[in-house]
Amino acid sequence: MLQNKRTRKGTDAGGFRILLLTIIIILSIAAVFLLSSCGQRGRPGSSVDGLPSTTEDSQKSASELPDEPPVTDENRVMLPEEEESASVEITPADPDDRVGEERHKLVGTADGRTLVMELKQGPVDSGQIALTFDAGASSKPTPELLVVLAQKGVHATFFLTGKWVEQNKQLTREIVSAGHEIGNHTYSHPDLRNLSDDRIRQELGKTEAIIQDVAGVSTKPFFRPPYGGRDARVLQVASDEGYRCIYWTADSWDGFKKGIKADEIEKRVLDRAEPGAIVLMHCGSWPTVDALPRIIDKLRANGYELVKVSDLVGH
Repeated sequence: MLQNKRTRKGTDAGGFRILLLTIIIILSIAAVFLLSSCGQRGRPGSSVDGLPSTTEDSQKSASELPDEPPVTDENRVMLPEEEESASVEITPADPDDRVGEERHKLVGTADGRTLVMELKQGPVDSGQIALTFDAGASSKPTPELLVVLAQKGVHATFFLTGKWVEQNKQLTREIVSAGHEIGNHTYSHPDLRNLSDDRIRQELGKTEAIIQDVAGVSTKPFFRPPYGGRDARVLQVASDEGYRCIYWTADSWDGFKKGIKADEIEKRVLDRAEPGAIVLMHCGSWPTVDALPRIIDKLRANGYELVKVSDLVGH
C-alpha cells in the first residue's frame, strides 16, 4: 500500500513538471513571436500604423530630393532653361531658327499669330558683346560701377525696376546722362508667370511712366523679366506692350551665388564670351565693381567691342 502511494506521488510530481515545462516552452515561443513582430514594425517594407511603406518607396523619395536647396539672393533665383507651356496651344518653332543673323529663341505660333522672339544673343558673326546690369536691390555699388564704365569708355544697358528708380532718382538720371541705355525690369520684381495679363501690363507700364518722369527716356523696346521667368504668354503680353525680351548668354553669377568673389565673376564672364554675347551682371554687387575693369580690358584684348543691347541687336 505504502509502495503504491509513493509511486502515485512520483507520477503526479512528474506530470506536474512536464506540464510546467510545456507552459514555459509555449510562453517562450509566444515571446519570440511577439518580439519578431515588433522588430518588423518601422522597418522599410513593413506597415506602420496601417500606412504601407516599401524600401523602394523610401529610396525613391530620397532620390527625388535635390542635392541642395536652390541658391537665391536678393535679385534672382536660378530658373530652368525650359519654357513653361502657355495658356494657348503652341506650335513649337525650330529652336535654331534665325531672323537675319540674330540668334534667338522663337517660341512658336498660337491662334495664327507668330509669337514674339526672345533675344538671347546678337549677330553670330559680330565681334560685339553687350554688358547689361540689372537693378532691383542695393544701389550702393552703382556710383562706383558708373565710374569704372566712364573710365573705360563703355556704354551698357541697365534694366531697372520702378521701385529702384523711385528710391534712386538722381542715380537714374546719372545713368542716362552718362549715355547708358535703360530697359524695363518691371516695377516690383515679381515672377511674371504668376501674374495675370493685366498685372503684367501694370508692372511694365508703371515702370515706364516712372522712368519717363524721372529721366525723360523710354524703356522701350527692351525688357528683362525678373528671375528670368518667362513663358509664351508673358512674352506675348510684353510684345503687345511694345517690348522685346532680352535674356543673356553669359551669367556672371553675381546675383546668384552668395559670397561670390571678383575672380570667379571674371572667369565666368570670360569663359562664356563669344561673338554676340549678352552678359548679365547686377548693380548691387561690389565684387562686380572689382571685377569689371579686368573684364573690360581682357574682352577688348580678345578683340571684342563692348556695346549696348540696341547696338548689338538693333531696335
